[in-house]
Amino acid sequence: MHCWQWVAIVIILSLECLSFYLIPQMLDLGYTILYILYGANYLVLLFVLVEYFILSLSDPSDPRLKDPSYTEPDEKLVHCLKCEKNVSEKSHHCSTCNRCVENFDHHCVFLNNCIGSENYSAFLRFLI
Repeated sequence: MHCWQWVAIVIILSLECLSFYLIPQMLDLGYTILYILYGANYLVLLFVLVEYFILSLSDPSDPRLKDPSYTEPDEKLVHCLKCEKNVSEKSHHCSTCNRCVENFDHHCVFLNNCIGSENYSAFLRFLI
C-alpha cells in the first residue's frame, strides 16, 4: 500500500474513535439511544472502509484495454502513444498509473488509484 493510503485509513479511524469519545460526552441520553448511535457509527465505519477498499482495488482503465474486442456502436477510437493501444477518445492517459482511463477525473493519492467512469459512482458514495 502507498503511504497516502495509510494516511487516509488513519484519518478515517481517528474520526471514528473521536466520535465514539464525543457522543457520550456531548449528549446526555439514555443508554438505549447511545447503543443505537454506537451501532450506527459502526455501520458507517464498516461502509466507509468497504468503499475505500473497493476503490483502492478497482481497475478504472478503459474497457478496451481489458478486452480488445470490446466496441460500442458509432464509437471513435484513438491510438494512445504512451500505452500503444486503441482507446476511446474520451480516455485520458494517467502518468501516475501509466494506463488510459475512460472519462478520467483525477488520480487520487489517498486511494492510489484513478477516478474515471468505471469507479466514479463508488467514489461519490465514499465521499458522502
